Amino acid sequence: MDFYAQQEAARRKSIWLTSVALLFATFVVAATGFVFTVAAWGACIVLKDGGRLLGYARFMELHPTVNPAAYLLGFVVVLFSGLWSYCRIGSGAAVMRLVGARKARHIEDQTLVNVVEEMSIASGVDMPSVWVLEADDGVNAFAAGRGEGDSAVCVSAGALKYLVRDELQGVVAHEFGHILNGDMRLNTHLVALVEGLGGIAGLGRGMLWPVRKLIAKLFRQDEDDASSGWGWRGGGGGGGRGGGVPGCGPAILLVGVYIITGCALWVLGLVGVFFARILQRAVSREREFLADAAAVQFTRNPEGLADALRFTRLLKGFRWRWREAFAANVCHMFFVEESWVESGTHPSVARRVARLSRFPLSANDAKFSERLKKLNADRQARIAENYERYQRRQSVTRVLSPQSIVLPDALNNQLTNVGKSGAILCALLRGEPIAEWKGPMPVAAKRLIANRAISTIQTWGSEAVAAAWSAKVDSVARDKGELSTFDLVVWCAARRRLRRSPPRPFRRAELLSDEAAAVVATVAAYGAHPAAAYALAQKRLVQMFKTFPASARPCEGAREFADALDALRSLFSPAKHELLMALRDVIAEDEVATDDEANCLAAIADALGAAWPA
Repeated sequence: MDFYAQQEAARRKSIWLTSVALLFATFVVAATGFVFTVAAWGACIVLKDGGRLLGYARFMELHPTVNPAAYLLGFVVVLFSGLWSYCRIGSGAAVMRLVGARKARHIEDQTLVNVVEEMSIASGVDMPSVWVLEADDGVNAFAAGRGEGDSAVCVSAGALKYLVRDELQGVVAHEFGHILNGDMRLNTHLVALVEGLGGIAGLGRGMLWPVRKLIAKLFRQDEDDASSGWGWRGGGGGGGRGGGVPGCGPAILLVGVYIITGCALWVLGLVGVFFARILQRAVSREREFLADAAAVQFTRNPEGLADALRFTRLLKGFRWRWREAFAANVCHMFFVEESWVESGTHPSVARRVARLSRFPLSANDAKFSERLKKLNADRQARIAENYERYQRRQSVTRVLSPQSIVLPDALNNQLTNVGKSGAILCALLRGEPIAEWKGPMPVAAKRLIANRAISTIQTWGSEAVAAAWSAKVDSVARDKGELSTFDLVVWCAARRRLRRSPPRPFRRAELLSDEAAAVVATVAAYGAHPAAAYALAQKRLVQMFKTFPASARPCEGAREFADALDALRSLFSPAKHELLMALRDVIAEDEVATDDEANCLAAIADALGAAWPA
């Protein structure tokens, strides 16, 4: 393969196509300026000359500044629309955030980072930032940015999963070919050009929007009038024959000029975008050939890139799950379009492989099929393992939140009275039996009764009564001395819900990571494997809390635990939800949910303002 000759041919053709695109854009801008000039001419006829026909040449003589102003206005429309698109996708990081990619992790994605470093050395290009697109299950990659100093390389999760190292190296080398040849800057400029021409269509559509709304409103009004019997009936209420509004004729003509101008701009913009996209895709196809040739220059292994392209044919069913409105603006950046959208921005895989390899397109299909079978078998095994783990967690959740507890009617009647509810709450805290409950009382039933009693006092009692019962609960807790986990549930709930303290201002999750770590460590200490359970929660919460400690000591005493819960009330709702889910994972780690663990979770859920598990 003579990759130098292929690069030179691709450069010449892409330069020619880019020049044609610029000439076409200039023509569209000039046509837009002409539309604005004709619109000014029509408005001048209506407003100044009373509808008398004024020749275009005479109009230009009388108003020589209109023509350059109209052309300048057309240029400004295209310029500002293009700049808006350029600012959105100009930098590499902006494009990565736009498509939902994440930064590569040096442990989890070490192979990818190593390959990118190797290609950076081979191509002589500065090391770009490395990203992973987890939402794409196909084999794909793309580079973005304004140039070598602001470049980013993104590889799909499917490419990391399915490709061997030589194939991944070819894909990454292809993206470095785009960086070295300035394709990212060229692509960004072409996208800005297309969006700038689209701004003309947007302006025309915006001009017609109030007209469409007015027509729709008039039609609806006519229908309402006809149905109500109070509609307009020809000459009724018009003040006699010839009772039109004076001066209405010029206004109607001016509206006609406005509508014609909007339609002309809309059609002109759509035609401009259509042909500009055709030229953009032609340029993109030539730059793909150029990047393929550059990749062979960097790796000296054309079969690695050719095998990666061959493998993509077997993954046509794997699509990017999140196709946003910006798909047309970034699909031309991708390694292949089969796992994205069929848009004509890339040459066919067969043509690209034919330029890279002397072997046919289906040369390694048997090898690829075996690889896919093994990967699919591993995937099914992981699905089965995750489902089994999910079932175990659901069984633990059902133990934490039983739905079969039914309170006796006599006890329910007692719990509707504020005074009796307070007495029952104190009796539960002292460990005294409840007369209305026959037989031994499970801990889940105690939590349900305590929750009902506190809710009754909180809802129907006055502020003074609620404060009095809160002080009574504090007194019973002090007299008891050492508190059990159930006593902790009652004491924390009464302290928070009956004192009616003002709401606390929200705080960022990372500022409360120490308190969250202490609470997690306290719950993990009741399990069979505290260290493993804490590590499970830390892995989940590090994304939300950013600096979640790798280890923590449990809270010493009820007061420290309650103070930590009070601080965690300031968390935002998503952080509270993640903390509760992590705590349920902690409890489910050893597949056994004890009463102490359920009590701690109930106290935490109540403190965070979540549903209190029974």
